[in-house]
Amino acid sequence: MRRPQTVVRLDVALLLGLAISSAVSAQAQAKQDAAASITITRVPPPTVKPGPNSWGRIAGTVSGPDATLHKVVVYALGDIWYVQPFTAAPYTDIGEDGQWETDTHGGLEYAALLVKSSYKPTATRAMLPGVDDEVLAIVRAEPGVPTRTISFSGYEWTVKSSGRRVGPGPNHFSASTANVSVDEQGRLHLRITKADDRWLCAEVISRRSFGHGTYRFYVAAPVETFDPNVVLGLFTWNDDAAYAHREIDIEFSKWGNAAKPTSAQFVVQPSNRPDHLERFDSPAGLTTATCSFTWKKDAVAFRILKGHVTALADPSLVVQEWTFSGPGVPAAGGENARINLWLLGGRDPKASRETEVIITNFEFEPLP
Repeated sequence: MRRPQTVVRLDVALLLGLAISSAVSAQAQAKQDAAASITITRVPPPTVKPGPNSWGRIAGTVSGPDATLHKVVVYALGDIWYVQPFTAAPYTDIGEDGQWETDTHGGLEYAALLVKSSYKPTATRAMLPGVDDEVLAIVRAEPGVPTRTISFSGYEWTVKSSGRRVGPGPNHFSASTANVSVDEQGRLHLRITKADDRWLCAEVISRRSFGHGTYRFYVAAPVETFDPNVVLGLFTWNDDAAYAHREIDIEFSKWGNAAKPTSAQFVVQPSNRPDHLERFDSPAGLTTATCSFTWKKDAVAFRILKGHVTALADPSLVVQEWTFSGPGVPAAGGENARINLWLLGGRDPKASRETEVIITNFEFEPLP
């Protein structure tokens, strides 16, 4: 009578071991997926006209995942997004060295998606998909402008670039070192500059998706001197429109009114819903600030502190705190951390002067 009991115990132990092994493997795969990234290092020049009668080459690199389990899907933008190079052959293989390359029809813009082999791309799309369980990373590039990446605070970031006006604003965004750079001290510099009679804005996008946890941005900028049309944004975003793009914002601006002091606002989008926005005046003389939000499943807790501090040891350092809770908290999934400096409504600065902001550090702390 004892032998069957022993066998049962061994089976339970075996199943438990398999379950633990499976959970560990799933966690490892999730970490690998979160670290996955893709770049575009070659893109057709602007001379390649958009449409099915023109061709060019597009290429890039992939890091993070096992190349044998993943593919690249390329889209070119015409009146809508068209999969490349053909509907019947929508996948591009990834080499063992992480390189990929394929033909593409001409486009106003190009997008490369790093996907699992199980992903089924559609021939056309009105909008690009967001990052999710099957789409691990997305990168976009204008004709003739390969994507540029920078290393800042221990993470890789894509520098936004656009040959036409895009949101927010809409504005022109530049990947030039005149607009986005990292100095010898490891600090990020974002600048609004003027070139060829156009004002160029700046934005960086983390190549990693972080999810729930604390996002902390260390800002060094005299925000009270901002031009009325300048906006500094510290936020999360997913191109997928679900949950209002999973957009959580801390923003500084005078919102077009030179007579008012610089305001800051905490937002859990959409901002036009009741109690989704908290706006307040930032104190005079605020030249350094620690701006953070802790995103949980059921709440987002915002905080701005004077100076650069991680832990709140002195309550007098608190500029503003606010917690949003309830059913409007977005679910985590595929969003990236972003930092941008842009012009309200795409309008020229009222004083016609350039603006620079320094972000000395970015930190992310996952929930315990």
